Amino acid sequence: TVRISGDGLSRLGWAGTIGFARVALVCWQRVFALPDGWLHITILDVGDGDALLIQTPQGRNVLVDGGSFASLLADAIGRRLPFGQQNIDYLVIAATGDARIASLPRAMDHFMTKNVLWAGPMGGSYNARELQKRLAADRIPITEAKAGHVLDMGDGARLEMISVSERGAILLLEWDRFRALLPVGLDFESQEALLRDTRYTPLTALL
Repeated sequence: TVRISGDGLSRLGWAGTIGFARVALVCWQRVFALPDGWLHITILDVGDGDALLIQTPQGRNVLVDGGSFASLLADAIGRRLPFGQQNIDYLVIAATGDARIASLPRAMDHFMTKNVLWAGPMGGSYNARELQKRLAADRIPITEAKAGHVLDMGDGARLEMISVSERGAILLLEWDRFRALLPVGLDFESQEALLRDTRYTPLTALL
């Protein structure tokens, strides 16, 4: 026989209430994270540098770069993806500068990555080498990006590598009539080529 005092009942009641609230929060977070048939682009607050989260109409997640601070990147992804389902279908390394990838080797403790599309030098910096070590340790395949490479994200959403150079990649994100240009690795030569090429106009957004 186990007797629980009044204080114990009170504590048990509060514990049950808090536990139920946590379960309800996780359930609702997962409901709101279900695919809604739209393309979502979130510019993540990662301090120095840039990171972009693309969520496709079919519910796939693509992360472009990661910024400098692992804690900020992990927090930003945690706010956008439901607890227990923080999976990145594709990690796109658009450039290998420290302000773009320094966070990734440590931030990957907080989310799972299935595939990596890598543009720019493979061993161009300390952080690039550290990231490759982490990917190798986790047995995550790396595809070297080439100009013209298209990442098919389903339901008409696609991410095209317009050009790839030592500075990184220029990417075009398309879905339905929406077109966004991500000129991460833009240099004078690729800028002139873009200005002459009418295939990439008009644009909905320039990021």
